[in-house]
Amino acid sequence: MIKFIEQLKSERTPHERRALATRVAGILTALLFVFWVTTLGVRLSEQNINLANQEANMQNVAATLIAIQGSSTPGQ
Repeated sequence: MIKFIEQLKSERTPHERRALATRVAGILTALLFVFWVTTLGVRLSEQNINLANQEANMQNVAATLIAIQGSSTPGQ
Protein backbone atom coordinates (compact mmCIF):
# COMPACT_ATOMS: atom_id res chain seq x y z
CA MET A 1 0.00 0.00 0.00
CA ILE A 2 2.84 2.36 0.82
CA LYS A 3 4.42 1.67 -2.58
CA PHE A 4 1.11 2.48 -4.27
CA ILE A 5 0.80 5.79 -2.43
CA GLU A 6 4.39 6.72 -3.23
CA GLN A 7 3.77 5.85 -6.88
CA LEU A 8 0.66 8.06 -6.90
CA LYS A 9 2.60 10.95 -5.42
CA SER A 10 5.40 10.68 -7.95
CA GLU A 11 3.39 9.99 -11.12
CA ARG A 12 0.20 12.01 -10.74
CA THR A 13 -0.66 15.65 -10.27
CA PRO A 14 -2.58 16.81 -7.20
CA HIS A 15 -5.68 17.22 -9.35
CA GLU A 16 -5.47 13.61 -10.56
CA ARG A 17 -4.97 12.37 -6.99
CA ARG A 18 -8.03 14.29 -5.81
CA ALA A 19 -10.08 12.90 -8.67
CA LEU A 20 -8.98 9.37 -7.79
CA ALA A 21 -9.82 9.93 -4.14
CA THR A 22 -13.27 11.24 -5.11
CA ARG A 23 -13.93 8.19 -7.31
CA VAL A 24 -12.81 5.78 -4.57
CA ALA A 25 -14.98 7.56 -1.99
CA GLY A 26 -17.96 7.48 -4.36
CA ILE A 27 -17.54 3.78 -5.03
CA LEU A 28 -17.27 2.97 -1.31
CA THR A 29 -20.32 5.11 -0.56
CA ALA A 30 -22.29 3.39 -3.33
CA LEU A 31 -21.32 -0.05 -2.02
CA LEU A 32 -22.38 0.87 1.52
CA PHE A 33 -25.66 2.26 0.22
CA VAL A 34 -26.39 -0.90 -1.78
CA PHE A 35 -25.64 -3.03 1.30
CA TRP A 36 -27.90 -0.83 3.43
CA VAL A 37 -30.77 -1.00 0.89
CA THR A 38 -30.51 -4.78 0.50
CA THR A 39 -30.73 -5.30 4.27
CA LEU A 40 -33.58 -2.82 4.68
CA GLY A 41 -36.26 -5.40 3.85
CA VAL A 42 -34.91 -7.80 6.45
CA ARG A 43 -34.79 -5.10 9.11
CA LEU A 44 -38.32 -3.90 8.36
CA SER A 45 -39.75 -7.42 8.37
CA GLU A 46 -38.13 -8.08 11.76
CA GLN A 47 -39.85 -4.96 13.11
CA ASN A 48 -43.21 -6.21 11.79
CA ILE A 49 -42.66 -9.60 13.41
CA ASN A 50 -41.77 -7.93 16.71
CA LEU A 51 -44.88 -5.75 16.53
CA ALA A 52 -47.05 -8.79 15.80
CA ASN A 53 -45.53 -10.64 18.75
CA GLN A 54 -46.10 -7.66 21.03
CA GLU A 55 -49.73 -7.42 19.89
CA ALA A 56 -50.28 -11.13 20.55
CA ASN A 57 -48.71 -10.79 24.01
CA MET A 58 -50.95 -7.84 24.82
CA GLN A 59 -54.01 -9.83 23.77
CA ASN A 60 -52.90 -12.70 26.03
CA VAL A 61 -52.40 -10.33 28.96
CA ALA A 62 -55.79 -8.73 28.35
CA ALA A 63 -57.49 -12.12 28.21
CA THR A 64 -55.74 -13.20 31.41
CA LEU A 65 -56.76 -10.00 33.21
CA ILE A 66 -60.37 -10.43 32.09
CA ALA A 67 -60.35 -14.05 33.29
CA ILE A 68 -58.86 -13.04 36.66
CA GLN A 69 -61.31 -10.19 37.05
CA GLY A 70 -64.24 -12.46 36.21
CA SER A 71 -63.17 -15.16 38.67
CA SER A 72 -62.59 -12.73 41.56
CA THR A 73 -65.93 -10.95 41.29
CA PRO A 74 -67.62 -10.93 44.75
CA GLY A 75 -70.88 -12.80 45.15
CA GLN A 76 -70.14 -15.66 42.82
